Amino acid sequence: MPILREQEGSGRPNFNQAIGPFYLPESVMRRLNIDTDTLGEMARKGRLIALPTAEGQMVYPVKQFSTNEDGRVTVNPAVEVAFNFLLESDVVDLALIVDDNEFGLLWTIAGVLLQPDERGEILLHSLRNNLDNPQHESWQKLNDLNGIISKIRSVLPSEGLSES
Repeated sequence: MPILREQEGSGRPNFNQAIGPFYLPESVMRRLNIDTDTLGEMARKGRLIALPTAEGQMVYPVKQFSTNEDGRVTVNPAVEVAFNFLLESDVVDLALIVDDNEFGLLWTIAGVLLQPDERGEILLHSLRNNLDNPQHESWQKLNDLNGIISKIRSVLPSEGLSES
């Protein structure tokens, strides 16, 4: 099992718990019926969220996947839109937070998209349900820098990180 990043000594929820659980690459390939090359290409193009562990292995947050009525597993279509929006965001404050934490950009973006809010709602799921409605509050949340920064800080450690 990969070593995920653990947070000790703060009263904040563990980052892994906030955005996990996770699938390993073999599980994702089996569920999506794809090969290693396709999985890598999807991750590079922001079509799914792939996160490096402390030991360099990739894990894939379960919350980005859904099962269709016919039983096929798919990646939430909002992943690519939201992920690439945040990657292309030219916001200094977000970059400072990312540079200031050991989790890095991918884990930070995953936290924004997958951490449940105070109502227990996951932004990525709300975005999926409103792909054709850019005026919906979920898209406004994605554009709300202060809200994003606050959400990121709620799961970042206030002290050092350790690997377990």
